[in-house]
This record gives sequence, C-alpha cells and structure tokens, in this order.
Amino acid sequence: MKRDALQRLIAPLAVDNFVTQYWMQRSVHIAGGVDKVAGVFSLDAFRAAVAAAAQRPDAARQGFEVRAGAMRAIPAATIDAELAAGNTICVSAIELGDRTLAALAAELKNQLAFPGRVSVHAYLSPKGSGFSFVHFDARIATTLQIAGRKRWRYAQQSSLPWPAHNVRIAPDGSLDWHMPPSPWEQQAGLPGMLDLTEVVLEPGHVLCLPPGTFHAAEAVDELSLSININFNYGGFFDLLLPYLRDRLAYSPAWREPPPAVAPEQAVPARIAEFTHARIAELRRALDALEGWSKLELASIWHQSLHAPDPRVPSSLVRALERTDTLHVVNASFFTESSERGFIATGRGLVEINGAALFPFAREVVTHRSFVAEEALAWSEPPYKWDALKQVLAVLVQRGVLVAA
Repeated sequence: MKRDALQRLIAPLAVDNFVTQYWMQRSVHIAGGVDKVAGVFSLDAFRAAVAAAAQRPDAARQGFEVRAGAMRAIPAATIDAELAAGNTICVSAIELGDRTLAALAAELKNQLAFPGRVSVHAYLSPKGSGFSFVHFDARIATTLQIAGRKRWRYAQQSSLPWPAHNVRIAPDGSLDWHMPPSPWEQQAGLPGMLDLTEVVLEPGHVLCLPPGTFHAAEAVDELSLSININFNYGGFFDLLLPYLRDRLAYSPAWREPPPAVAPEQAVPARIAEFTHARIAELRRALDALEGWSKLELASIWHQSLHAPDPRVPSSLVRALERTDTLHVVNASFFTESSERGFIATGRGLVEINGAALFPFAREVVTHRSFVAEEALAWSEPPYKWDALKQVLAVLVQRGVLVAA
C-alpha cells in the first residue's frame, strides 16, 4: 500500500503546484467529490473515534479534548445534548481514536517534510453553528469537508505569518487573544484591511489556509462534519533546540541550577560567572555547526520528521519469507552524493551505498506496507530473492521495516 495521502487530498491539483504556489504561502480552495472522503472518515467513524480516544489513559496528555463551541470543555457523553442545543462540537486530536486519521496525519507530515506536530481536529456542527466569528489560527489549517455543507469566509493571505497564538476579532472590533499575545504579536497592526472570499464547502472539498489567515465558518445543512488537519510548528527553535539540549547535557553545569548566593547580594558575581561560562559553551556549540557537512545538517532535519517507532525491537528480527507483510515506519530518503544516500527515521540514519540501491530506497519509504516479494521489482535489473532478503533483514534490524 503506497503512501499517496497528499495527492489524494489535494486532487486534482498536482503536488508540485500545491507545494510551490500555495503551501504556507496563500489560501487555496480545492473542489472535490464524495469519493475523496470514502474510507477516510464518516459520522459513524466520528462517534467511534471519540469513544475510543476517551478510553485512552494518555489521550488528554496528547491533546484529546471535546469542546462545545470554541472553548467549553464537555464530557463526550453530552455531545448529543449539545448538538440539540445548537452548539458545534470540536474534538481535538481525534486521530488518537482512529487509525485511518492517525495514518493520514503521519503520511502528510512525511510527504510534506514537516518537522512539527501534525494532528487532526473534527468539527460536528448543526445548521447555523460553527466558528462564525472572524479569527485566525497559529497553525496551517487544512480542512476536508466530510458530510453536509459549511460556508467559509477567508482571507487569501496571512495577516501575521506563523503567529504563536490564536486570536479572534470581537464584536466591538478589538482583538480577543486565546492566550496573552507576545510583544511582536501586539505590534503587528492586526487585523488590518480584510477582504474575505466566500465559498461553500461540500463533501470532498478542501480548504488550506496558511497560519495567521483570518477566517470564519458556519454550517449550511442540518449537520456538517469536517476534519481539520493542522500543522503546528514553533519555528527553527523546534529543530535546533533538541540538538543543543542533547549536546550540552553531557556537561553537569548544564544540568544543574545556578549556584546559591546570599540574598542580600544585588549582582552576585558567582551568578554572572556561571552564566557567562554557559553562554561561552553555547557559542562553541553553535560555532561547531558552521563546520558541519550537508549530511550532518540534513540529518537534524530528517530525524526531526519522524518519531521513533517502538513496535518491534531489533532483537526480534527473524528469517523473512517471500509472503511476509512488512510495515514501513515513517521514514524519508535523501542523498549525499551520487553513490551515498540515507534512509532517515526517528531512530537515526541508515546508510545506502551505491546508486543502484537508490530506486529501491526511494520506493520503500513511499509505502505504508508491502508483501516482501513485491520489492523484487524495485530495482533494475530485478532482485534475486536471496539478495533482497538480506537487504530487507537489515532494514528490519535498523527499524525502517517491521515484520508482521
């Protein structure tokens, strides 16, 4: 089974056009049909997903929450009563209760090389309800209409690229921030001039908005269901800080608090000395990056795309058969030279030597799962089974593949 979630989501728009012309740049509405949502989600799947996620002990920690309206948290058991009262139901991180949505989020993260967190929210709205107030989100919001219709008004461009917080425009025109804004958000001159486009999303329609793009939505039919695949990113901090933390944590001075000082000292010399020493070490760690190769820099990026997959430890690797089903962890392939490439996972890099193996490696990471013998054709000339079995065994051992 191939990973082609992005192309299916944005069809008939081509991936190249989407990435170069719209993604993170400007809003895009893509019309579609009900065939696009078949097997993805449904009203029945919504209820099953809420029930399943609510049973998970880790759900709240990973962002699962059921709300009525924009802010009011409710028990899942009261969803029907809230709907009858005319309130929109928002379920955050609903992928925790639905494997199809979890796979969709993981594949889109991989195919778009997005280093932040990708999660799925679901919105169930009675007629006339929804987030009809004009607001923006601090993330890329990609909506797929599942059932019913919903009217959207949205700007073509972001008013504040990559904000840190959500904000809405209150009835009196003031800004109502979800959390206290950062100084640079307060000084952004929001909302500015807004020219909102209007469109009615039908099942199979997609609307992708860059972060910081003002919009509003309201259900048109008796019941509207949509999912919002949101891409959350905290900036280059998210990419660089884990590396610096791992590197500097080897030093006890970075793991301990500053030294104790007498409270009456206004400017403790020991505190200043401690801080200056840490800054000097930080500067050396950053300077070391100047000499990094393209491979080392790429490895930070690629490994940030994939969380480690704990499903099967390497000690359980067994002899593979041609009919075995192999599952592929979230991984990406990149090349350093014409003869050297790497498959990157959350556990690290797997070196691929020889250009002849490149087509095979590129093909592997496009799949969610495959039968072992299908990979015989992923090279030119085709593999012999004995040779392929050795390659697959190494990938299982290194955590790229998981044998069912």
